[in-house]
Amino acid sequence: MDMTVNSEGKELVITRVLHAPRELVFKAWSEVEHLKRWWGPKGFEISVAQLDFRPGGFFHYNMQSPDGNQMWGKAGNTQCGNL
Repeated sequence: MDMTVNSEGKELVITRVLHAPRELVFKAWSEVEHLKRWWGPKGFEISVAQLDFRPGGFFHYNMQSPDGNQMWGKAGNTQCGNL
């Protein structure tokens, strides 16, 4: 996995090569039911407010810890890689 950070532009880019069929990887990232199985720390539940992969779209979600604490996150999309 490669990661670069640009603190001036507040940009975080994570790149990873997965040895799996492209269609399955896309489903794991783009379908809420799949995201619920792997996103976030173990034991946390996730609810998705918006999941839009179009340029300018974003992933807006809520994670709840086992003790009830909630954390919201929002990630913007500028490109969807080499689909």
